[in-house]
Amino acid sequence: MAWIGFVRNVSDPAQALGGTPFDHAILEGPASTELIRYGIAPIRWEDFDRGVLFGMGAEARVRRRRDGCFHLVMIADVKPAGAMGWTWKELAAGQQADSSVFLWGEPDRDAGGWFEGRIPNRLPYEFPPGAAGSRVATVTKQYWLKDERREVWRYVRMEVRKP
Repeated sequence: MAWIGFVRNVSDPAQALGGTPFDHAILEGPASTELIRYGIAPIRWEDFDRGVLFGMGAEARVRRRRDGCFHLVMIADVKPAGAMGWTWKELAAGQQADSSVFLWGEPDRDAGGWFEGRIPNRLPYEFPPGAAGSRVATVTKQYWLKDERREVWRYVRMEVRKP
């Protein structure tokens, strides 16, 4: 059974997430946007205003409010046991769609990385450069709110794909 939940007025997002396993995080702050492998080092939330954390079992969206506290929304295949203080609503799980969000950048095997002409440095993708024409993408999964006929999507994983 899948779930969507939220929690407000959070001072420490890591504590509110309660050890929920994620693979990647896209973090946005006033000075930078970062794509990181989640869990290698603690996220310094004071440097970021919002973020999306995702993995095979869950996605969490984090936003800093005007008062400095955070608001979190999570979609999870299983309700996380360690996430305390959340309000949850049941979702009807769809299937993992063959749907993707393609990210910026193209492979450059000679330079050994992923590059985008409008960005002056190498992109932080952990994948080796793929074949010409391939792109890094986030694969998505679809859900429905049980009592409403509204779709909800979440990121599941990152992979190299051909558009």
